[in-house]
Amino acid sequence: MIRTARLSREGMHVVLAGGIVGLSDEPDEVRALLAAERFDAVLLGIPFEDLDAIRATAGKERSQTFERDDTDDFYFKTLSRFGSVQVPPGDLYAAFDHAQQNALRVEAIDLGDEGHTALWTEHVGMFELIKNNRRLKRLDQESFAAKDAQEFAREWDEKLFPTKGLRRVQEEREAWMAKRIIDLVQPSHRVFALVPLARWDGVRRRLESAGFRAA
Repeated sequence: MIRTARLSREGMHVVLAGGIVGLSDEPDEVRALLAAERFDAVLLGIPFEDLDAIRATAGKERSQTFERDDTDDFYFKTLSRFGSVQVPPGDLYAAFDHAQQNALRVEAIDLGDEGHTALWTEHVGMFELIKNNRRLKRLDQESFAAKDAQEFAREWDEKLFPTKGLRRVQEEREAWMAKRIIDLVQPSHRVFALVPLARWDGVRRRLESAGFRAA
């Protein structure tokens, strides 16, 4: 289910992968992608706070209790229609483990909590926030037309962020992740960047706008 794009600019190479959070077959896909090429760094489309949590639990994630809310539970329940699920998401741990075993630099490239909160404050109005919170409480009553996991990931994102302000926050996240990739990739280096599938296309388009082309 992993979607990939290989992009290059002036000797800098990026393998951009889009994963579906929670699918249990994706860790093996991530491992295969990482084993197929030599990489100089692994970049994860998560906040640095989440990377700290992965560092602290790597190797014992199956025995840890991770905080989840009703929306998370409904997401994994619905996703399970399209394949077995794994909590916490194994693709992130697979990428982190590969980086550790091969002494690769690993970086978080999504906005941290503070940056994300600032975007919400800037783009999401009070009434939009109240309306969205009410809608989230009824999310488990929503129906999904998706026929596979990739369609579900896109449909879920549309239902989770349906309004102008919320979509703007996601666009800003994509722009930030693309900027972080550009800042971190070095000449003659190849990096592997794993981002949520719903953000993959936006990040790819921004990299292409910055001069990266299909390799």
